[in-house]
Amino acid sequence: MGIKLKRSAVAGKAPQTADLDLGELAVNTYDGKLYLRKNDGADTILEVGPVRSVAGKTGAVTLAKADVGLGEVDNTSDAAKPVSTATQTALNGKANSSHSHVIADVTSLQTALDGKAPLASPALTGTPTAPSAAAYADSTQIATTAQVHDTVTTVPENAQTGTSYTFVLADAGKLVTLNNAAAITLTIPANASVAFPTGTRIDLLQYGAGQVTVGGAGVTIRSSGSKLKLAGQYSGATLWKKGTNEWVLIGDIAT
Repeated sequence: MGIKLKRSAVAGKAPQTADLDLGELAVNTYDGKLYLRKNDGADTILEVGPVRSVAGKTGAVTLAKADVGLGEVDNTSDAAKPVSTATQTALNGKANSSHSHVIADVTSLQTALDGKAPLASPALTGTPTAPSAAAYADSTQIATTAQVHDTVTTVPENAQTGTSYTFVLADAGKLVTLNNAAAITLTIPANASVAFPTGTRIDLLQYGAGQVTVGGAGVTIRSSGSKLKLAGQYSGATLWKKGTNEWVLIGDIAT
């Protein structure tokens, strides 16, 4: 006795899960399709049976790449793929990422360059400007007329209020004011300690009542009559470095 399956002769009709017991088969005699109820955690209807055709072929089908619209595809690696004609045409119209040109290739470049000053010994015309350095700045920065004016028309002050003071390198070109009611000792250090450039000038002003006496630590001080004191309150003098450890004191001085 043969097995009789649940069946339908309606085109396109497939059974629902409620129509079949688990594992039960059904057949659509119009479509020639077989169905099975299965459960892999949820009840579903599975169509069972061989593929009727692939790409228009039936039986033991073997597909070639042309059968699925891939006739131009091969297994060439990306690195070995040839450049298409269209891509090569586009690339031919591009400049290399690294290339050179002579000046004449660039329109008006030579004319523009001719209007520029050279880095070495430029001969500037007109009224060139530059950032102004601070007055008394000691560097290789370009000195403007503003910086020169401020330097020659002003004198920075180093105000001292103690009873003794030894010059430091920053005192070069300054006015050292000395203000104390008691006597004040002013010391010029040896060149080995503070290397003032030869030609350094330092101005002095006795601002207080305490008399200022100028002395040296390993230096020779030249002055008229060997005077080494400022004459009194508000008297001034100048120290000028003549040699490595030789200074000259001139001004309102006394013994």
